[in-house]
Order: sequence, then C-alpha cells, then structure tokens
Amino acid sequence: MQIFDHIEALLDAGEASRALKEVRALVHQFGPGSNVLAGAVGDLIIDLSTLSFVADAYGGRIAEAARMLARKRLLKIKLLAPRQSVEVVS
Repeated sequence: MQIFDHIEALLDAGEASRALKEVRALVHQFGPGSNVLAGAVGDLIIDLSTLSFVADAYGGRIAEAARMLARKRLLKIKLLAPRQSVEVVS
C-alpha cells in the first residue's frame, strides 16, 4: 500500500497536482473492481482537482479544508481497495 503513503505525503506537502497524477495512475493498478471503489476513486479525483484549483487560487485555510476532505476520501479508498500490492508508479 505504498502508493497511499506517497499520495498522503504529496497532500501534506501541498502538491495536489502531483497527488492527482498519482491517483490517476492508481486507477489503472486496481483494474476492474467494484462500483463502490470506482466511485470512491472518482470522488477523490474530483476532490483533488478542486484542491489543486483552490490552493492555486486562494491558498490558506480554504486549501487546508479541501486537503482534509481529500485525505478522508483517500482513507475510504484504502479501506475499499483489494489487499494487493499497490506500488508507486511515477
């Protein structure tokens, strides 16, 4: 589950654009799966896109709130993801 740690580190560093790129790569590693997992990944992609925009446009406390939401979405994916080896792609 190394990819999740990597995405969390990117979120902590305020690098939403890079985290978004990693999540998009993560989608391909899971392959066909449940609709719930696919929906959770889709929600995270939307949140990271929003975070990236908000951080660039406004920064500050608004970006921190969006970052917290993205971390919660990532936790949901961690819980739903199959227990397979998921590695950092970049």
